[in-house]
Amino acid sequence: MATSSQAGKPKNMWELRFVSEYAAKFFPDDRALFNVRVGPYKNIPAGLDMRLTRNRSLGNDRPRSDLIILTAQTIVLIEAWILPSYGKVSQLMLYRQLLPSTPDLEFEVNLPIESFLLGPWENATLRNLAFQNDIGFVIYRPVWIDKALDSRAPRLREDRFE
Repeated sequence: MATSSQAGKPKNMWELRFVSEYAAKFFPDDRALFNVRVGPYKNIPAGLDMRLTRNRSLGNDRPRSDLIILTAQTIVLIEAWILPSYGKVSQLMLYRQLLPSTPDLEFEVNLPIESFLLGPWENATLRNLAFQNDIGFVIYRPVWIDKALDSRAPRLREDRFE
């Protein structure tokens, strides 16, 4: 399992693994972009070319979308959750709104944008909240998800959220 270390404390990268596997399995022929910063740059001096790598750090306050899939017909915007988080709906609504105003995208935003929440199990409240806001709800449950939760956080298993 992929891990990252911040100040010596290991952090599991479950969400990145989750969306990566989902993209590879269900969109194998389409372009997948991970952790894409969306929205315009703020408080940037006029005339500064933000396409230059040395200036990109100035725009680090922009939110990141978990996954963007570029298909021939649509742009698919996906926000993933491992544990239920109702704020994911508002995050996805914000990302959908900010995407067209993102200046440094490597693609044109002239296709329809579809939005989906991606999670490992059913959550009726989250599903209803998503549907009320024109957001799709997708369940993808890789075999490693239960084992990962059991090993690191057994109290967070699925049956706690039924």
